[in-house]
Amino acid sequence: MERKCGECHACCITLGIEDLNKPKDTPCPHLKTCGTRRCGIYDTRPGECADFACAWKRGFTKARYRPDRCGVLFYASESTFGSSLVAAEMWAGASSRGDGAIAVAQASSECHDSGLHLLIRTAAEGVET
Repeated sequence: MERKCGECHACCITLGIEDLNKPKDTPCPHLKTCGTRRCGIYDTRPGECADFACAWKRGFTKARYRPDRCGVLFYASESTFGSSLVAAEMWAGASSRGDGAIAVAQASSECHDSGLHLLIRTAAEGVET
């Protein structure tokens, strides 16, 4: 089941985009603050952006845990530990409070059952996205 991003733009802030020279945890310079299409270069966005689909969009976790609502963006990644699921906080403490904590607990259980590693990338204090 593939979900629609809707108003969510967590990946446009949380991820680093090499093609745009955009560091992680900073809003993309092409991110618009209004409208239903948040990307100002959507039709010509880099492949790195076009090809990305977070775990929520692919049907992982409950619909209510959309990244911009729960504060945690889940995505698949290869790490030194092997196949992993990254839980990247959008703001400091998101993975340990409220819906973010519930989503991380569910992800931890599912990763354990499937043999994946869960990596939690915490946000720096003061980061509000």
